[in-house]
Amino acid sequence: LFNFSLFPNPISEESEIHIVLKQENKISIDLYNSLGQKSYTIFNGQMAPGNYQYPVGKDFSQRAEITKGVYFLKISVGEFIFNRKVMTMK
Repeated sequence: LFNFSLFPNPISEESEIHIVLKQENKISIDLYNSLGQKSYTIFNGQMAPGNYQYPVGKDFSQRAEITKGVYFLKISVGEFIFNRKVMTMK
């Protein structure tokens, strides 16, 4: 159904989210701080089957609300939810 990775972690300017989607689905990718508050939405929409890459490192480093610390990447695919711990060294 779905596979994803984030590399490298801790986040650097070269960090990317890699997604492999086997069937069309609604996808949401959100970043949450350690208090569970949504920092921002990276992507929200419909995706066709395929391989996708989202460069996020430069985006993270340019956002004032993203400071050094622990965050959680939440990826929703249809009814499934995946979480990944993310470290920023900003």
